Parts: sequence; C-alpha cells; structure tokens
Amino acid sequence: LADAHGHAVHLGERDCSVQRRHQKVIEESPAPGIDDTLRERLGAAALTVARAAGYVNAGTVEFLLDRDAGFYFLEVNTRLQVEHPVTELVTGLDLVELQLRIAAGEALPFGQTDVRIAGHAIECRVYAEDPERGYMPSSGRVTYFLPPQGDDVRVDSGIETGSVVPAEYDPLLAKVIVYAPSRAEAIERCARAIDACAVEGVKTNLGLLQAVVAHPAFVAGALDLGLLESMHAGAFAARLPDDVLLAAAASDVGPFETARGDDPWRMLGAWRASGRVRLAYAYHGRTFAVDAERIAGRRDAWRMTVDGRAHEIEPFADTVGNIIVREGGSETAWRVRREARRLILETDGRRYVLARPAPSAAGLSRAAAGTGEMRAPMPAVVVRVLVSAGDHVTAHQPLVVLEAMKIEHIIGSSIDGVVRQLRCTVGQRVAEGEILVEVTSGAEPGDATS
Repeated sequence: LADAHGHAVHLGERDCSVQRRHQKVIEESPAPGIDDTLRERLGAAALTVARAAGYVNAGTVEFLLDRDAGFYFLEVNTRLQVEHPVTELVTGLDLVELQLRIAAGEALPFGQTDVRIAGHAIECRVYAEDPERGYMPSSGRVTYFLPPQGDDVRVDSGIETGSVVPAEYDPLLAKVIVYAPSRAEAIERCARAIDACAVEGVKTNLGLLQAVVAHPAFVAGALDLGLLESMHAGAFAARLPDDVLLAAAASDVGPFETARGDDPWRMLGAWRASGRVRLAYAYHGRTFAVDAERIAGRRDAWRMTVDGRAHEIEPFADTVGNIIVREGGSETAWRVRREARRLILETDGRRYVLARPAPSAAGLSRAAAGTGEMRAPMPAVVVRVLVSAGDHVTAHQPLVVLEAMKIEHIIGSSIDGVVRQLRCTVGQRVAEGEILVEVTSGAEPGDATS
C-alpha cells in the first residue's frame, strides 16, 4: 500500500505456486517455508520497486523464488489481486477500503511496525472447467449453488442458482477462503469447505481442489509450480468417503424415512422383491453407487457395498429425526435434509450435497469418435479452420481451433479418412455437441490413392 504522501507499507507475502497454465488455483498466506529473514528481504524489495516507480495505490509485486531462497522480479499488478482476501484475513485490514482512501488522497493511517500477521489463510478458486479432460471449460446454466458456511469460512462468489456461465469470459465462479490459527487447521477447514461446496449444471474443479489440499506435498508445504502437472488427471476425480454414501443409502432404505412424498411405492424405501437394489448419487460431477441388500434374519440390518467394499450397517432414527448409522461398535448421527432431488447430509461440522444423477451430454464428442463426426465439446467460437472438404486427414490431426473462456482448444480427427463436410466457419458460435467436421473413414470411392 502506497499513498500520495510518501508512505508505503508491505502486508506480508502470499504463496501462489499451485497453478495450471500460469493461472493461479490455490493461494495462501503466510507462505510455507518462508522465514522472517526472507520475508523482510521480499518486503524490502517490493517497497523499493514501489518507491522507485512513485507508485500510489494498492498493488502486488510478484517474484519467482528458487530452492536456495533466491528470488527474482516477475511483475507488478497495479490493482487488487483475486487472492487479496487471504491478506485481509491474516492482517485484519480491509484492502478495498484502503485502496479507495488512497485514491481519495488520504494518508495511510498506520506504519510498517503496525502491520501484524496472525494465523493462516487459504483461498481456493472454483473454476467452471473439467480438469480430467485437460481443463476443458464448461459453460451453461448453474442449476444449483450452495456455498460452504461456517466460522472463518468466506465465499466471494459471482454466481447463484440460475446464473448463466458464458463461454466468452474467465471461468472463475467463486473463491472459497478459510482462516485458522495454524496452517494445519486451515488445511482441515479448507478441505471441509470444499467438500461442502455444491455447484451443479456446469463442470467444476472441486475434485481437483479436494486432491490438492489432501496431497502430501501441499500438506507439507513443499510447493512448486509443477505440482498440478505432476498429478495424474485421474487424481482430480471427486472423492466421497464411504460413511457419507452409507448415510445417504440408509436415508433411502430405512423404514423410518418420512419425507418420501405421496407415492406409496417410494414409501417402501429401496426394498425390492429381489432384496437387492443399486442406489446412485452425484457429487462434484461424479456418480457414486451403493449396492444395498437386506441381511436375512437381522431386523433392519443391511449389507452395503461401495466400490467393492462391504459394510454391514443398522440404520435407525433418533427422537429428533437424525439418522443414526451403526457399523460394528460405532455410531454416527447424520442430519439429512431433502431438497427436490438432493440430499444434504451433515455431521460434526461436515456437510455434503448429493444429487440424483441426471443424463449428461458430456460424452457427446467421445460417443461420436468412431463415426467421424467431430463435435464441439463445449460452447465456443470457431477461430481457425485448418482443413478443407476433400482433404485426407489422420487420427489426431488438428481440424478446428475453438476459443472458450479465453483459452484455445484444438479439435482433432478421431479417425484416418477424408474430410466429407465442413459444418463450421471462422467466427461462428457453436453449441456443445454441435458437429464441426465430418470425416469419412478411408478414401472416397474411386480414389486411387487408397
């Protein structure tokens, strides 16, 4: 912060190493692994830059740090950054207010010795994209949004239920920020906040955020710019603990359930003549299944199988309507609410929003792969067409370049063959699933080159 009266202070540092494609994903303050000596050197260098430029405003000086504690100037962002809330939480300062006061010509009301850094803050950016498919952007309507809540959990959001996420802009939907006295406590609180966040209608990176916050390197504070690239895309699939699925299944099979509506068949719960039923739940864009089967000779006892893992549970309701799941010698009480096709489960500060799975168009391009129909995997604008009708192409050869959410995406051929028809032009807006190019397998009839 630098005012027009010659006063300037730094507010500590943030670590923004968890990035993909040079776009920040997770930020925190203070930075793990930074001692007081290095912190003072970084702050002094930032102030030197600001004073040399005669800078007046709030701003961020960015550096690259090597393994030997050497740092190198990168750039100055002459504005508040997306991740400014983590600095606000550890300093107790309102940076938006201070920026406006500086712009109004006021002097800073405090000096460097008045700046105190206390506790730890972490921010996770929730993006409309699919990390399992190369960070493919996802646009469309947000059909449901429920942000996490709780003490020292802050959500800065640009969406609500019913919002439309367009293809033309940055895919950032919301920021989940947490604060705690220590980094270990902040990581735990952050994990719970990500688990509790619910976004439906568009793909998100919530599974990636789960994976990174639980990653040993992140937990240890051993961060570098290559962390996400070192993780396999399969690691970014959403995870759901077995006990959550057991509670959801218990709420569906138990005879104590009273919120099933007027359908007499639904009032029977999950019971079938065969004694076995598969229950499915959607969470963070992934579908999870539970196979439920009554245990013969044991009243209200069920065998639940989750991904090959068998559990024997006895669900029942307590006097205030909570569902109790008894497994072995332990019991867990869950508060279960139903909202349309959703289950909201809460216990001991944890919350999960599960939905009934719905058919998805996400596999349109994959489903068409063997037919020679190359489709748009998301709403986008055609920026380049690289082939013409009649051209011979090979599998994976680039055909069309799309732009969505400020990122270019190459659409390649799924087969060897000949371009039969171009169904798009440069500048055209295309919808998800729209056919861009048709390729016929092999050469056209009469072509001697076949």
